[in-house]
Amino acid sequence: MTIKRRLAPKPLKDENFVAYTALKKFGPRLAWILRHNAPSLGIYIKPDGYALAEDVLKIGIFKRMPLSNLKALCKLDTVSRIEWKEREPNEWWVRATGQHTIKFIDPSRKEIVDARKLKKIVYVAELDEWDRIQKQGIRPAEDEHLIKLSKAIPDPIEYSLSGRESSSLIVIHIDIEKSMQNGLGFYVTLNETDGIVTDGGVDGFIPSTLFRKVERLEWSSHALGSESTKS
Repeated sequence: MTIKRRLAPKPLKDENFVAYTALKKFGPRLAWILRHNAPSLGIYIKPDGYALAEDVLKIGIFKRMPLSNLKALCKLDTVSRIEWKEREPNEWWVRATGQHTIKFIDPSRKEIVDARKLKKIVYVAELDEWDRIQKQGIRPAEDEHLIKLSKAIPDPIEYSLSGRESSSLIVIHIDIEKSMQNGLGFYVTLNETDGIVTDGGVDGFIPSTLFRKVERLEWSSHALGSESTKS
């Protein structure tokens, strides 16, 4: 008579243990990408450090990872290296919380998501830059990644006190709501009261189609008298 032996069922691994094991493997790699290497891998990353989770899941070892596993990594990250948020329904963003070497990333920046909180955003340039701006849009300065904007029109007195006898500037008013609808983000830093920056979105610039109006600002200063000389 043949006796059949019943094999004992394999013990099931605890789900938290499986997730924790994955975290040990994938967590440091994810943090490294978001801190140091996202742009070189073709991942668009915002000035506050957030990258679209969908883009991360197209890279290397993350290609076969479902979104639910990526969110689990963030939840089980006990040292708070990584955090995530839902910007729009089913649109998840993830970032490293610190130790960035990507030049333009600052996690202390806050993205303004409600256009009503901004009365105006302007960009100030010299008059002779206008032809280029009309054709190419507003772009970051050389060796910079961000476009510096202002929430107020500049005071001509400050410019005249800087030593310029006369000047002509253009003040470009940005259509805030339309810009946000086209994917541009505007950011403020906690230690800056008037400054505001944008990276120009995925394309990296503000096109002229997002200008609301353009003004010309002119002034001149003249000496009212000459300094008397001692005899």
